[in-house]
Amino acid sequence: MTDPTVYGLFRAAAAEAPDRAFLVIPPSASGAYAPGGVTLTYAEGLARIEDRRAAYAAAGYGHGQRVAILLENRPDFIVHWLALNALGVSVVPVNPYYRSAELTYLLDHSDCVLAVGVPERVADLETAAAAAGRRPPAGRAAAPPPEAPPPPPPPPPRRRRARLPGGARPRPRPARRGARPAPAGGPRGRSAAGSAPAAARRRADGCERMRPHVHLRHDRPAQGLHAFE
Repeated sequence: MTDPTVYGLFRAAAAEAPDRAFLVIPPSASGAYAPGGVTLTYAEGLARIEDRRAAYAAAGYGHGQRVAILLENRPDFIVHWLALNALGVSVVPVNPYYRSAELTYLLDHSDCVLAVGVPERVADLETAAAAAGRRPPAGRAAAPPPEAPPPPPPPPPRRRRARLPGGARPRPRPARRGARPAPAGGPRGRSAAGSAPAAARRRADGCERMRPHVHLRHDRPAQGLHAFE
């Protein structure tokens, strides 16, 4: 089965065409570190990656850890990236134009265990790591990596919800329908039972006040009954 990682795909390409050019950097772009330019075949690139991977593995680096790399656009960036990818280590790329405050923020929030940089930026990485209070070791790209710290404990298992066949979830229970229990006491300490007749009387009195008063006169029975408001 083919390795689905980036390292695995590169290794498969190197096995298929080892003599083809993998990385070509002209002298105009590599004058700071390689005045004559850089040309690597797939076989040569794989050999460098395997050497760096073995060095990281011997130092104890593995899955779940993070390593910051400040290697600009140099061949070492690809070598370290694929070597760490082969071990399951996450790579934190560092912008070469970052200043001290930005480096401190990155090293503090990325939770990296190692910072690898070009020789002229190793001191900046060490200063930023000290300011962050985490103090991950900083080293050069060509130097052997320091010993890795012990891996963090695994997170606690997450609680799983019950699922029905077919992926359906159980429906929540409906609320019980019914009359709510009466409060223990009404206003001013009266019970609910005692306050009900009083409320009924108040409603009746209000209806009587709103009803028009009718008076019947019986002094003239011949003319019938007359109503006056």
